[in-house]
Amino acid sequence: MKFRRLAIAGLLVGLIVSTMADANQSDSSFTLGIKHGTHKSSLSPIDDGTGSGLMFGINFDDSISVEMDYLSASLDSAIAGQRFTTDIQSLAAYTVYRSTAPLYGFFKFGLLLEYVDNGVVADSDLGLSLGLGAGYRLTRNLGVELEYTRIETDVDFVGGSVRFSF
Repeated sequence: MKFRRLAIAGLLVGLIVSTMADANQSDSSFTLGIKHGTHKSSLSPIDDGTGSGLMFGINFDDSISVEMDYLSASLDSAIAGQRFTTDIQSLAAYTVYRSTAPLYGFFKFGLLLEYVDNGVVADSDLGLSLGLGAGYRLTRNLGVELEYTRIETDVDFVGGSVRFSF
């Protein structure tokens, strides 16, 4: 298990470093964003919940970026008649590819650290995360996106975001 986590971390670091090495540095810019959406759980006692988050990224050109996402959500669950609130927090580093048209698609993959706490049990996990979506550039610096991201094998995020590049 520890070897798997180290291998995943090494793969992600290598990907980010190679992306940075190949990027045209004169086109670099930063991106900030906010996200809001639904965390969907496939576990039967846990209901879907809403969550919000922040995003920070570095754009290397019009299509490649490295981004950090922070998401936080609360999901309700009932086990043996008792109600629990499950809090989920995740921090992820993604390499993202966006097509360059005003109406664009994107794909992201990276490493995600997740912390789950329901008041009785708390746990954290590190793993791969994948996402895809579509967006629209309102201006050169402002865009909106809809996305689906696989956070964990049993938790997905479906939501929207507003991104501002500067």
